[in-house]
Amino acid sequence: MVSCHFCFVRGQRQLGAFHSIVFNYIRVFMYDLFVALSLVAVLEGLFLFLAPALWKRLATQLLDLPLAQLRLSGMFVLGVGLLVLWWLRH
Repeated sequence: MVSCHFCFVRGQRQLGAFHSIVFNYIRVFMYDLFVALSLVAVLEGLFLFLAPALWKRLATQLLDLPLAQLRLSGMFVLGVGLLVLWWLRH
């Protein structure tokens, strides 16, 4: 039996409804995280499989970019990804 210091039912420590909700959100989050990481791996692998020379050329071009431009590009992609994720979830 899983117990919690804050939830007591008939003298025994048991999980309350709040903890069940929290554990359910954690389970859903972990599932979504693994799905997202799997999709990243699939897309990266597909790109490397279909166009390895292009991938190599783009990677060398990234090395020549200034750090500020890389950060700005990363921030833009992050923002677009978060907006799309928010839009899909709501």
